[in-house]
Amino acid sequence: LLPYQAGSAELSEHDPLRDYYLDLGQLSDTDERDVEKLLASFWTRMQGGEEKRAALELFELNESQQVLNIGLIKHRYRQLVSLHHPDRGGSTTRLQSINKAMEILERYYS
Repeated sequence: LLPYQAGSAELSEHDPLRDYYLDLGQLSDTDERDVEKLLASFWTRMQGGEEKRAALELFELNESQQVLNIGLIKHRYRQLVSLHHPDRGGSTTRLQSINKAMEILERYYS
């Protein structure tokens, strides 16, 4: 038996995000351009990127003249599910992609 020794660094996980925030050099090295890029990236994701466009295309609502809301999206979702459900001769993979698209659109329109 060996005497007790405190744990070593190998027992903890390396967290690069923690390292970033604990490095005060990051505060002085970050300039206005970096902050603008970060904010632009955030708003691009919040407004919906490729996944939102792809979901709207799948629902055939990408060129709709109607104002999109969750009610209209749910109505279209139910139509597509009834068309492509495997019990009615549809494809399981197509139904799964419709469900995934609905999850994405609920994130943006709920």
